[in-house]
Amino acid sequence: MTLRKLLRWRLPASLKARMSVVVFLLVLGAVASLALATLAVAERGMRDVTGRQQYVSLASAAVFIDEELDARRNVLRAMADSLAAGGAHDGASLQRFLAAQTVLGAEFYSAGVVGVDGAVLASLSPFKPQAGLNLKGRPYFEQTLATRRSVISTPLNGSISGMPIVVVTQPVFDAQGGVRYVLAASVNLRQPDFLGRLGSLKPGPGGYLYIMTCTRGDRLHRPRAPLPVHQRHV
Repeated sequence: MTLRKLLRWRLPASLKARMSVVVFLLVLGAVASLALATLAVAERGMRDVTGRQQYVSLASAAVFIDEELDARRNVLRAMADSLAAGGAHDGASLQRFLAAQTVLGAEFYSAGVVGVDGAVLASLSPFKPQAGLNLKGRPYFEQTLATRRSVISTPLNGSISGMPIVVVTQPVFDAQGGVRYVLAASVNLRQPDFLGRLGSLKPGPGGYLYIMTCTRGDRLHRPRAPLPVHQRHV
């Protein structure tokens, strides 16, 4: 059966009826095209709204993380001033000093007083202290000595606990202005009151949340690397 015969068989016999069918098909095609265009515009709008919402959520999460780490750094700074003024110099007195700082258990996973040679002189930790532990050569320790300033390390796995942590350091100065000790305290990234609060920001069951550092003035566009790539200095 040819196309012409098929059309003649399908279309009404009168010209008026045929024109009505053609107009109906044209209107139907126009409505379908308009509906598809409207759906495409609506989809783009929803994507833009969702993107803006996620940006605001992630920006708030970044501010939260910075504030949390800054708060812990301020705790170490106050402890460093107290240690410098207290006159504790031997291992026993340094251990008593740490034990008296009740805020350490609330803010940090572990903490220690480190000599300039890297030897850990006193420590508080949920694990048994490791004899002869030395931080010499660790980037965060060496940078603290070199810059004489607090350092927040990149995330790492604790050598004893195996937990993902960041280490916050604070130099302790003597009366002549030299670095006498380094306070080093770790933050467990898995503890509920830290990154645990960000679980609600996970973008869906198959999404992932990455943390990275940026220089000041950078804007959040898209993830470039998982977890901080550069250390932060203050």
